[in-house]
Amino acid sequence: MGEAKITKNNACKVVAVRYRFIYENVGGGEPQLQFLPHPVIRQKVDSPKKECDNELQEELTPENVEYEDDVEYLRSLDPKEWKSQDHYKVLGIGNLRFKATEDIIKTAYRKKVLKHHPDKRKALGEEIKADDDYFTCITMAYETLGNINRRRAYDSVDPEFDNSLPSSIDLKKDFYEVFSYYFTTNARWSEKRRVPNIGNANSSREEVERFYSFWYDFKSWREYSYEDEEDKDKCQDRDERRYVDKLNKAERLRKKKEEMSRIRQLVDLAYNNDPRIAKFKQDDKEKKLAAKRAKQSAAQAKKEEEERLLREAQLAREQAEAAERARIEAKRIEREAQKKAIKKERKILRDFCKANNYYADTKDQSLVHMTALEAICERLSLNELEELNRNIKNIGKTAFLKALKENEIREEQERLAVLNAAKLKNDPENKTTAVVKKDKKTVLNIDETEISKKLDNITVNGETHNKQPNDVKKSSSNTDVKAPKTELPWTTSEQQLLEQALKTYPSSTPERWDRIAECIPNRTKKECMKRYKELVETMAFSSLYEERCPFTRDYNAIKTELKNIDDYDKTCIETALHGVNQMVLGEWGNNTACQIVLVTDGSTGIGPMSLKDSLATMNQRTSKIPFPVPFSFPAKLHIVCITTATDPNFIKSKPLYQRLIDLSGYEGSILVPDNLQAEQSVTTVFQKLAEEMYTLFRGSLKCGNLESKIILSPAPVPYTKVADFDCQTYSVSELIEVCGFISVGDVGSPMAISRHLILPAGSPAKQDVTVKTEIDVTEEGTNEEGKTPSFCVLLHGALKVKDMAALVSLGDNWFGFIYSWADSKKKSNLMLTVLTPGSDAVPWLGDLNNLGSPDSYPAEQVGSFPVRPMEKRSYSQNGVVWIRQAGLQSDIQKILRHARKLPEKTQQFYKELNRLRKAAISLGFLDLLNGLAYIFEQECMQLPGSAHPDCALQLQNAAEQLRKTQNRDIKYVIMPLQTNYTSS
Repeated sequence: MGEAKITKNNACKVVAVRYRFIYENVGGGEPQLQFLPHPVIRQKVDSPKKECDNELQEELTPENVEYEDDVEYLRSLDPKEWKSQDHYKVLGIGNLRFKATEDIIKTAYRKKVLKHHPDKRKALGEEIKADDDYFTCITMAYETLGNINRRRAYDSVDPEFDNSLPSSIDLKKDFYEVFSYYFTTNARWSEKRRVPNIGNANSSREEVERFYSFWYDFKSWREYSYEDEEDKDKCQDRDERRYVDKLNKAERLRKKKEEMSRIRQLVDLAYNNDPRIAKFKQDDKEKKLAAKRAKQSAAQAKKEEEERLLREAQLAREQAEAAERARIEAKRIEREAQKKAIKKERKILRDFCKANNYYADTKDQSLVHMTALEAICERLSLNELEELNRNIKNIGKTAFLKALKENEIREEQERLAVLNAAKLKNDPENKTTAVVKKDKKTVLNIDETEISKKLDNITVNGETHNKQPNDVKKSSSNTDVKAPKTELPWTTSEQQLLEQALKTYPSSTPERWDRIAECIPNRTKKECMKRYKELVETMAFSSLYEERCPFTRDYNAIKTELKNIDDYDKTCIETALHGVNQMVLGEWGNNTACQIVLVTDGSTGIGPMSLKDSLATMNQRTSKIPFPVPFSFPAKLHIVCITTATDPNFIKSKPLYQRLIDLSGYEGSILVPDNLQAEQSVTTVFQKLAEEMYTLFRGSLKCGNLESKIILSPAPVPYTKVADFDCQTYSVSELIEVCGFISVGDVGSPMAISRHLILPAGSPAKQDVTVKTEIDVTEEGTNEEGKTPSFCVLLHGALKVKDMAALVSLGDNWFGFIYSWADSKKKSNLMLTVLTPGSDAVPWLGDLNNLGSPDSYPAEQVGSFPVRPMEKRSYSQNGVVWIRQAGLQSDIQKILRHARKLPEKTQQFYKELNRLRKAAISLGFLDLLNGLAYIFEQECMQLPGSAHPDCALQLQNAAEQLRKTQNRDIKYVIMPLQTNYTSS
């Protein structure tokens, strides 16, 4: 609760009092309402500053004002022209004007009445004209200045007010002195009483910004009703008064706009010439530059630190590699020394035995001892050989015969071990492990980090075997011979060690499996390789694909990437074709003819990711995940199988491959090398494919007297145009001639058959060279040829700089466009777009044969694109024109304008909506309907509170109708929603 009082000085003092009531029980009786008083808080309010200081206010009192009395001026006044007279001067206070108070105006009027009243002057003998006396001007001046509203209207058009702006001469003077006068003069019109001054050179940035912020948001109370040309009080009826009032308001609004424009020009002029603003901008610029330099310094320091760390890491890696190479070399030397030692001991043993006739008495016994000697040499280790040689040297025949007997015992033990192992393998009760056999010749692509996760459930021949880490069964034997050691199953810890070793030592590591076996205790190299092979054969195909090398003309990059692919890398064929589809569409679009080469091992995979399963479920796919073949662009599919023609897997897979080629819609091929053991045979297959399918198109590009040899990549294929009763085949001519140049914006996006890169060709001598194993257009030409000026390069640069396209002739009545095109890496290329045959391939350009240079025609005959049809149609007959992005935007914005004026524009809204919907369905542009529905939903959320309720209902209805797939019939018409607002 508060109270406000106004004092004489217009100062407001506010007293705030707060009351608090508590409802509680007192003395155990009924609840009572208790009042708790709070102390009174007095708040001091600063009184607003006056426009003039106190000394000036004391001077502007009726007693201190000097009143002028110019009798000659008063007598010269015409009472009929009182409205255009200076009322302040008439009352004698022309020196005060808007500063005069009400008391001063009243006093001035009284003085004029006492001296110039007609009765006073008539008593003094002056002749008075009743209808033409200047006292009327005095009376009208007081009636104007004595009324607050009339005085405000008159002050707004004060004839003594300076409405001018600083001239160019004034701008050269002292800025603060010149603009202080203009801003102080115009400050009288401000609705806010506190008007900041312009300040000086020492003003702070906050003060300067506050000053200009005030004047840029300046609100003036100045109005121009005093200058109304028509007086509505003199009108005879209401309609005439309304008409006159309308004219007066329009004229006032015009003058008000001119006044605000004048104020804005004054502020702009001051802002642009203010030395403080220039200083602030310079400071901001320097601060921004300093921040930029600091950022660059930090980035440079970071880059240097990264380079330093990279160098250190590289040095550490080189040192580690050097140490590893030294260790490998030492081990190799040790192994070679051991081999030499074993070889030496074997030679010594053979020489001893040979010198003693193998310690045999007969020839047959000599042959038996010789055969046994070779078995002993292969079986015994280095230490055992050295011991045997010492024994034979010391004892002789007895030591040799003892070694023969021990060798026979060992052979017998091994034979019994094999028999026991065969019995255990055939006995189902004593079967220890499930043996996994797959008819595969190559290792599949698996993720080695996921091997341990898939060990627990391995499906073999329809049975699931759960691996138990400690599930070890011991075999029993009834023989007295010691049973051989059976292979124990792999534990989880051993499996993890194998995974880590596989990641640590990649396939490029020398002696890889020896290194891996060293990392796993109690496991040999043979066991590790066997385990890896078993696990790999149980894995299904990968469902992912990887783009190893993007589209490029650098064949060396492709060769390098091919060498980095491991021989067991493989993926699902369907997924790989999906990847090819996406990469070609993203880089080249759907108009470029391509050759796709699929390299396989002759197998189509197993399980749900196999090609057989993909083709079986092809018709069950949805529109979101369709089958990748046929491709979205014209493409031939070639399948190269690195296997033999008699391979059982290839024989089963060949019909599936052929069906895949048939689905592509173009003629493809299946190629198999003759001899898989010879590398030249595989090279011959790819060479044959390149010669048949990758023939380069060589021609000439000519413009006037300039000509250049070019190569089109990929080579254009003949195009067959089917008419009603005829089929005509077109082939691109070897001479491509430039007809003229046109802006890329006018060309737009016409329907095209294909697109081709234009590459400068080398010299004829280089073109005849036969490439033995590969085709590489990047190797054509030498450094000397690069120094020769090429028209192809000149045209590329000119089209790129001028943003133009060259219209070229490809044959008889067949055209195309050449323009500069940038790929995904922002690398510019010269591109040829082949249009459909005929001179009307681009409708909005008209007949291409009729295009000519604008310099050949008068300016009034040069038209603009798109070319209008000869016959004039009504608006309802015109179809949509979405050649450029602006056309589609214009149609959507037109619908939205009608939507914001619903329900008045309901019919127009649905008429334009159905027109755009019909065009989108005709062009197959269904994404536009979903996008328009989303725009309508957003408009519903952003409608202002003053919008009509029917607007949101109709927009929601339109969005729902556009999203319904059953309404995609071109004859369907979206009707307005019947609501309480439209039913009447």
